Amino acid sequence: MHQERHYPGRPIATDLLNPSFERLARAFDIPAEAVSGDEAFERALVTRLRTGGPGLIEVLLGKERVAAWSDVH
Repeated sequence: MHQERHYPGRPIATDLLNPSFERLARAFDIPAEAVSGDEAFERALVTRLRTGGPGLIEVLLGKERVAAWSDVH
C-alpha cells in the first residue's frame, strides 16, 4: 500500500501469500467457510451464529480492496 502510494506502479517484493485459514481451522475440527462477497458473508455469518460454538469465516478480498491512500495503524 505504501509503495503504491509513494512509487505508483513500481511495488517490489510485496506479493505476500496467506495460508488457507479455512483449511487450517478444519484441520483442528473447527467448522469453517471461505467467502467472497457480501451475500456469501451474510449467509456464512447466519450459519455460524445459528450453530454456536467455535467457527471461522475466512473473507477473501483482493489486494485492490486496500486503498493506497489509507493509513495503516
